[in-house]
Amino acid sequence: MSISRLKASLLTLAVQMLCVSVALGTEQGVQQYSSTHPPGPQQASGPPQPGHDRPGPGPTVGDETPSGIDAPGPEFMSIEDMEVWAPADISTYGAGIPANTGWWFSWDYLRYTVSPPKRTIIGNPSISTAYFTGTPNYFGASVGQGIVTLPSSITPPTGTTTLGGSNAGVQLGPMDTGFIGDGPSNGYRWEGGWMDKSHGFLLSAFRLYDNDQQAVGQNVGVPFYAPPQGPYGISLLQGFVDPSGLGHDADLNGNGIFGRYGANPTSGQVPANPGTAPDFGDLATLPTNFTRILVQDHRATWGAEADYVWRLRERYHPTTWEILGGVRYFRWDESFYVLGQGGVLDYSYWNTRAINNLVGPNIGLRFAHRRNRLNLTSEVRYSPMANIQNNQQQGLIAGLTVPGAPATITGNSLNLQPTGWNTAIGKTEFSNLAELRLNLQYQIFNKASVNVGWTGLIVDGIARPSDMINYTLPNMGLLVHGNNRQTVFMQGFTLGFIFNR
Repeated sequence: MSISRLKASLLTLAVQMLCVSVALGTEQGVQQYSSTHPPGPQQASGPPQPGHDRPGPGPTVGDETPSGIDAPGPEFMSIEDMEVWAPADISTYGAGIPANTGWWFSWDYLRYTVSPPKRTIIGNPSISTAYFTGTPNYFGASVGQGIVTLPSSITPPTGTTTLGGSNAGVQLGPMDTGFIGDGPSNGYRWEGGWMDKSHGFLLSAFRLYDNDQQAVGQNVGVPFYAPPQGPYGISLLQGFVDPSGLGHDADLNGNGIFGRYGANPTSGQVPANPGTAPDFGDLATLPTNFTRILVQDHRATWGAEADYVWRLRERYHPTTWEILGGVRYFRWDESFYVLGQGGVLDYSYWNTRAINNLVGPNIGLRFAHRRNRLNLTSEVRYSPMANIQNNQQQGLIAGLTVPGAPATITGNSLNLQPTGWNTAIGKTEFSNLAELRLNLQYQIFNKASVNVGWTGLIVDGIARPSDMINYTLPNMGLLVHGNNRQTVFMQGFTLGFIFNR
């Protein structure tokens, strides 16, 4: 076969194949699709549907499935979960609504009552045997009656074998701390943290606003213990008197010797006979009465805690149990201030302060049960704590007194002089702290709820200053052994809001 005839045969075959291809491609009912967009399901018969059916020859098909970056994929977080103000989820499908996870926080307004300190008198309770005005009891230590005698180097006045004593006036009854009540105090509590299905953490802090209570009294007695001291063993609450206004010490024991003035008293001359011992039998015990007294109690308290939280496996979603473990701090700071004016101790004040710093481990249990929009929770916490106390007292006694001043009708102390002091005593005591909370939450939005509840907190081993004062002249001081352990109970209602808890 020649080459020209072979070329003609191949050309004829190519033309025939091209014709078959064209015939197949134009056959009625066949659609061509892009390799990127596969065909969708055919639209069911019926009238055209706007937005879904496409005009054109041949059967209609539905919207094509998006491709590339428009295709759906896994989501990092549901947008609905981020919508705080979305409607509340009250679904009861399946096992109920699971507990929330993620970051959460809450704020509560507190309205608490606080137990007052132990009721005690303002003064030395072992001396005051009566609380009514006008008690005739002696206050302080008396010279005479075999209690105190003169040193052997001093010759007693002629005819004097014993030294007597008397009252210079009526000792008025004292006040007590009954004015300190449990009146409500306002405060707040912040809490927040993070939680997943099995564990998380919690931070909490609360504070009660400072509370001040005070009382003012007129003509009030404050009984002090004033032991004999000095070479003559004379109490600081003893002095000579001049009830008749003659300008010299009175002869109270009737032996002819007029106190510091001798046998022949001359007004303003002390003593009339130099070298002669004073007649201490003319000393009188002076009443410690203030014409005006101001008493104030100031209190401040706050606390904080940090806990790790374990959430127990949920068998039924409406009920959740959580265990807490961490550390807790509690502070109780209280001051008791007294200011007295007038009388033998004119212008005296003492300010006693007890700072309690409690720190220790904290354990707790939280229960929550949710039903539709309501969530009932209860929490109990306990902390065995070390109470590091800082007890202080600053004061001034008889700030306007002049030692050895001439006698008056009510008398002036013979040896008392202005005395100031600053005392501090540290102690460490063991304390127990327990807290109970009951709350009812109402879910308003998807992640936001309002809360109303009750909280009770009790802690022992607290130093409270009004019961720690040593009413002993001249520099008073603190009674910390056995007087620095009282129990404080705080309780009241709470009102606040909660986010994602």
